[in-house]
Amino acid sequence: MNHHLLAMGASALDASAGLVTLTAIADGLLRFNSNVLQLTEDWKILSTYAGGVGLTRARLNTAGNRLRGFPNLTPLNGSVLAGSRPGISDLRDFPLELRAMENASFQVTNGAANDIIILANMTRESPNLNINRSGLRKVRFSASLTSIAFGWSPEANVTLEDDIEAGRYNVYGMEVYEADCVAARLVFKDQVERPGCPAQQLVSDISSPVYMGGLGLWGSFDSITPPFIQAIHVAAAAQTLAGYLLIAKA
Repeated sequence: MNHHLLAMGASALDASAGLVTLTAIADGLLRFNSNVLQLTEDWKILSTYAGGVGLTRARLNTAGNRLRGFPNLTPLNGSVLAGSRPGISDLRDFPLELRAMENASFQVTNGAANDIIILANMTRESPNLNINRSGLRKVRFSASLTSIAFGWSPEANVTLEDDIEAGRYNVYGMEVYEADCVAARLVFKDQVERPGCPAQQLVSDISSPVYMGGLGLWGSFDSITPPFIQAIHVAAAAQTLAGYLLIAKA
């Protein structure tokens, strides 16, 4: 199952007026118009992360949900940085539906101008979260990139720091660590979806199990050509990421 990490967020956004449409972050796969997501295919949201200082509400706004009531995204996190054991809205058993030709937006409320982020893992397929692979293991990687504040960085090389046997590998999860990294996603050469996860800031932080085997297959790569990586940071700077990929032989 190919899934894609969508991000919306902004620095110092004043949403104290209540249910303000969150700023879109240019995606490369999905189209926004005035911060409204415009879809040409059906999508399902499998999980979300919503965070920001003073954040009191986050919800999904679509025409199809208007009569039944817009879905609220909980739990909320007190920072855009996920830290240890982040609160994740786990929707895998009952995904939120996004319909083709229907506009969608994310709305938030906070108490004053502060950074806000919403991350959504989305798929166009019927969710298949099974792994059923022997030999699963974590391999450590690093990557160097130049970040863009509240925007996806240019793609950067992933350098595997462990030797792996020649062949093709499937990725089933990722952990990423960097002091001011908000999120990261992988770019595979043979798929358009870019799966990803919230980032942790310290190597002692514990990520959500959703992102380590809980979302099924992320993508595949050959041992000599690891995927690329993109990241969102709170500030623009030269960055060095470290992390782990959960992989198994394809």
